This record gives sequence, C-alpha cells and structure tokens, in this order.
Amino acid sequence: LKEPEGQRTANSIATSLTAIPSNLWAIWNRNKTKYGQRLEVVEQAIIHLQKNSPDPELLQAAQQEVHTLKGSLGSFGLLETVQLVREIEDGLQTVTVEAFNSVHTQHLSDLVAALRQELEKPIVDVTPCSPHSVAIHHATRLLIVDDDLELTSALSEEAVVWGIQPEVSNTIAQARAAIIHSPPDAILLDIGFSSTADSGLNLLRELSEMKSPIPVLVLTEAERLGDRIEVARLGGRVFLQKSLSAAQVMQEVSKILAQPSTSDAKILIVDDDSQLLDFLKELLEPWGFRLTFLDNPNQFWTTLEQATPDLLILDVKMPDFNGIELCQVVRNDPDWSDLPILFLSAHTDADTIYRVFTAGADDFVNKPIVGPELVARILNRIDRTQMFQKLGQSDLKINES
Repeated sequence: LKEPEGQRTANSIATSLTAIPSNLWAIWNRNKTKYGQRLEVVEQAIIHLQKNSPDPELLQAAQQEVHTLKGSLGSFGLLETVQLVREIEDGLQTVTVEAFNSVHTQHLSDLVAALRQELEKPIVDVTPCSPHSVAIHHATRLLIVDDDLELTSALSEEAVVWGIQPEVSNTIAQARAAIIHSPPDAILLDIGFSSTADSGLNLLRELSEMKSPIPVLVLTEAERLGDRIEVARLGGRVFLQKSLSAAQVMQEVSKILAQPSTSDAKILIVDDDSQLLDFLKELLEPWGFRLTFLDNPNQFWTTLEQATPDLLILDVKMPDFNGIELCQVVRNDPDWSDLPILFLSAHTDADTIYRVFTAGADDFVNKPIVGPELVARILNRIDRTQMFQKLGQSDLKINES
C-alpha cells in the first residue's frame, strides 16, 4: 500500500449526504444491511492485521467483499463512495500476510471507517424533473426540438413528405411539456440552444432516465468528439450534422422509426451480486425486455436452454465458474455460438479485457454501470443482431429463387 500524501480519515472524507435517485431507493433499502455485513468482513480482517495476527482466509474474503461492494455501490452513482472502495481494494490487494505495517493498516482502517460513515448517511433524492410514468402512443410522430425557426419549418415540411407527423418545440421547456403531455415516437434534438442556458444535453440526460424508451436523434452544429461521446453515453441513437439536407435527416429518422422493436428481446443476466441484479431489473424492465436473472453460475446451462435468450450478459468474476469460462462454453456449442454476449466488470485491466474478447465477447461495459450507456449498448447489439438475421433471411430467399 503506497504511503498516502496526506492522511485521509473518516472525518475528512465523509462530508456529504448520500444522494440516490428515488427510483433506486427500494433497492438501496433492501440491500443496505448486506453492505454493512460485507464491510464487517473487511473490518475483521483489518483488526487481525492491527493485532499482528493476519488471517489469510479472512483477508481473501475481505478482498472479495470489497470487489463486490465496488460494483454494487457504483450502480447508484455514488462516485465519492466508490472512490473510497477503490482505495480500500487497492490497499487490500497490496497487503499480504508477510508484508504489512502499522501505518498502512491504520490508513486502511481510516478508509473503512469513512466508508462505514458514508453508508450510514441519510438518503437524498436527486431525481431530475423528468416524465417517468408516461406511456408511448404508437403513432408515427416526431418531436423536433430546435430554436432555429427556419430549420424546423423545413424539417416539418419534409417530415410530412415521408409520412411522419411533425411537432415542434422551440425551447427545452416546451419540449419537456410536450413529452409529458403526449410522448412522441422519436425526438430530433439540437443539443445546444443559442438563447438559453438550458441545453439539449440536459434534456437528453433526463430522457435517458425515463422509463419509456423514446429514441433520440441529435441534429447539431457541434463537431467535437467530446459531444459525440456524451451523446452516445446518454443513449442518443444517431448523431447528425446540420449540414445535412432535410431529406437526408428524415431518411435517418425513418430508419429509426422502421427498426424492428427490441421490446420483446429476451436477456439472460448472470451475476452473483443480487443487488446488481436488482439494479439491472429496475433499469431494463421498463424497456419491455424479457429478463431472466441468475446468481448461481452452476445452474447456467440449464437456465440458458430454458430462457433461450437473444442476448447474454455476464460478470467476469464469479464463484465456481467465471464469466470468461461461461462465454467459452457458449461459443463452443454450435446451437449458441452466435449468441451476442456482453460483459459487465469492474476489472478494466488490459489482461482481463484481452481475455474477455479472446473468449468471444461482443461487448464490454465497465462497472460501476452508467445506465444510459448500458441500455444503448444493449439496444445497439440487439439491433445489429436483428439486422444480420434479416440480411441472412434475404440472402436465403435469393438463393432459393
């Protein structure tokens, strides 16, 4: 464990309230006791170190519990808390039965005390003002959100030509009200407004947290890579430049509207962290996915054959059989070799990522999970699979003819 440049203690670290979106309160309350129990294992391991009587099995158990906590707490967006857990994990990985000293052990104890204090803080609701409970009307309606009156007029006229019913909001406030009143099938959004401090990115962020999946296409003059990345992280489906003609824009809109529905896709999620499964259920269920959860890898093959998923989500580190081994098993079976596989993991080192993709993974998402990013990755993966299946069917028909 490296010597800290300035001792971090419980009093100097734990200073703010725990802020969790209200839709995750139930998950937090159900699992808060478990977090405390996991932390008790770590505290016991440190006590043994302080008494100069390290317990190798207890130390290994503490490392596992901290790793699990990192993924679990990160799901709530608790960045300060996750940073504490990372420091504790780094410290425990460095400490061994043969090599430890009182200064490092005390520092670990201070970090764990700070984490304990974080977990015992009151919960604050930080849910933004967004329409969480509206249902989508199944009509071909496009909401255009832009303060350029000439452009919105041209886009509206072109939308009618394509058989799309256009609606226009010239401010973010108008757009919020329109979405609450009658959610559209798709939104064409400018992420920057010249006359207001409220940007389109704010609206996109709120839309990414909605429980009703409305695809968003961004139409903007922004050219920075950072803007593209932020749009992708927040679940934007398409990034378009305003240099395109109205016809080209509507062509992209029509592609999104014509895409097959992913709402009936079946997803099998395998992770031994029950809290993370709760979080994923809260995140993905509103999108209409048919979800199967498994926290015991020993039951994997039976569950796979029963669930017949369209997408498989695996954790890397699990007891008995890890996710990489399960991925290899799937890829070795002719009936399942084409199944899309997405990994979730807090391990982001080059070796782990190399092993994941060598085993046959299609995608990799870091823990702690960013909800909109994971949803976007899932939708993109399912969309691609459906597209390839459709192309395969077309080729088959051509060959038969």
